[in-house]
Amino acid sequence: MNIPTLNRTSIRKIVFTSDIFRIDDRVPQHNLSPQRINIEWVSRLFSPILENLLSLPSKLLTGEEPGNLLYRISAFRKLGVELSSDSWASYYGGLGNEEVETAIAQELYDSLVIGFEMPPYMIDVLSRKGIPYIDLANHPVRFLPDYMFGVRSNVTDIATRLRATSVPEKTFYDFARISAARTVRIMRGKRPDFNSALFLGQIEVDSSLVQDGRVVGQTNLQDALIALRGVYNKVYYKFHPHREDKISVMETLKGVGGCEVIEINVYDALACDEFDLVAAFSSGALHEARYFGKKTKRILTSGDLFYSESKEELGSENYIAAPRNIFDIDYWRYILGDTEEIDIRIPDFTENAHRYSLNMRWGR
Repeated sequence: MNIPTLNRTSIRKIVFTSDIFRIDDRVPQHNLSPQRINIEWVSRLFSPILENLLSLPSKLLTGEEPGNLLYRISAFRKLGVELSSDSWASYYGGLGNEEVETAIAQELYDSLVIGFEMPPYMIDVLSRKGIPYIDLANHPVRFLPDYMFGVRSNVTDIATRLRATSVPEKTFYDFARISAARTVRIMRGKRPDFNSALFLGQIEVDSSLVQDGRVVGQTNLQDALIALRGVYNKVYYKFHPHREDKISVMETLKGVGGCEVIEINVYDALACDEFDLVAAFSSGALHEARYFGKKTKRILTSGDLFYSESKEELGSENYIAAPRNIFDIDYWRYILGDTEEIDIRIPDFTENAHRYSLNMRWGR
């Protein structure tokens, strides 16, 4: 359920949290949360502002707190599963466990929840129990001079104000044009084959790779590449820069045939006319590709949670692109309804456009 307005009389604290049950098998200490660093980061950025505006204390909920109703080890024991990536993925879309869901509600019932990439199981409980949240994420558009936050909320008034402050997509198209002009000067040597496909790889374990209760893997990659090879003579594979296991991917590429690893900046790749299609399981670059005029194929059915103006309406599940003001107290004052006016600061695509697109330097 959406909450029409924020009832401040019922809020006693601000809680910063995230996917408290996330497990990454690449990290051996499963009692520790991979999301703790993000929770601490977001809290350090915004807790002083929100504590000031709401005159409330803030706390962290990481799942690492022994004795807490939501201590990771105890919660997984209640769910009846071991601490593993597979177990986390099986419950990512919904817990289906009344005891653990009740524990989440009891912990957060009198809170304004400030989340970072909160998972569906958490969003589901908060929405059904009428607990207000503002959820942040790193926005997938990353070819601007700085990164951006995505923001969403189940409070209707706040969601409306977020929409009013969203960075217009024209900004992304303009920055993409400048970036593509730079690519012309960079890609003067070996170019990919004309009318080929590009597959964007991802890291081994990520929430965006969860589908039907499991993390997709090498078998899914093989199937996706075989399907692309049925259409294209050549498929190029670009590794994610943080991918650790490359050997298994290389073996899959060799087994499929007609596939080649390409070492190229992703934004130069998106600007290459030779690629007829950009494909991936669920990479955020699929969202970015539209601003470069690329045709895309998303293998997973999870969908794109980030709002675009082509969508007819903004749902509470959609993140909007936050402006630079998000780091200022005046932005949060507006979002919370304490003021009716705000001047949005939009990135200027013309600044340094000549120097950047030229890809050359003289003097200073």
